[in-house]
Amino acid sequence: MSEAIDKPCPFRYAYKGRTFCIAAIRERRFTTTHVAPITCGECGVPAILAEHPCAHLDIGVEVDEYGPRAEVCFIFTACLAKVQELSDVAGCLPGECALWAAADQTRWEDLRTQAMQHHRALEDREGTGQ
Repeated sequence: MSEAIDKPCPFRYAYKGRTFCIAAIRERRFTTTHVAPITCGECGVPAILAEHPCAHLDIGVEVDEYGPRAEVCFIFTACLAKVQELSDVAGCLPGECALWAAADQTRWEDLRTQAMQHHRALEDREGTGQ
């Protein structure tokens, strides 16, 4: 597990000394975007991205908080090119999908930047009382 924690994940970013996941879905009361090393170490997203590095693969994770611990409970996948959820990503490979395109690292960088801007915007709103 410690090996998985040490591997970089394109969805993880740091902000003010805490780590967050840009793929985390906030739809319920006990979900969070804040992740700890153990949370990331148990997550299957880096392995999925390594095996299926398609630019059209969209991933979401549900990170549930249980007291002081958070864990990835569900991983959701969709194809942006087909605009549909995927029940299996096995076909997301070159030669198996006509729409497959190599993932570009700039996409992950852009998503992390957007997430940090979102954090700053929330702080600005809270600081001004809006």
